[in-house]
Amino acid sequence: MKKWFVFVAVLALLIAHQDYWQWARTDLVWGFVPYNMAYHIGIALVTSLMWLVVCTFCWPEGLDDIQVENEESESP
Repeated sequence: MKKWFVFVAVLALLIAHQDYWQWARTDLVWGFVPYNMAYHIGIALVTSLMWLVVCTFCWPEGLDDIQVENEESESP
């Protein structure tokens, strides 16, 4: 289930990033930000949140539990 969610979310973001349907828009957001720039700011924020969710819930268990051996215990 987790892998399918990640796959679908990444695919949806890739499709949303190709914003060819709004190249002709010239209106401003908040009076000074071009619409396409505001759209890409939104995509960047959503992508950051998605990767936070992926790293939080889909990170492999035990990957961070690597034990470092002492150099003193090694015999020549």
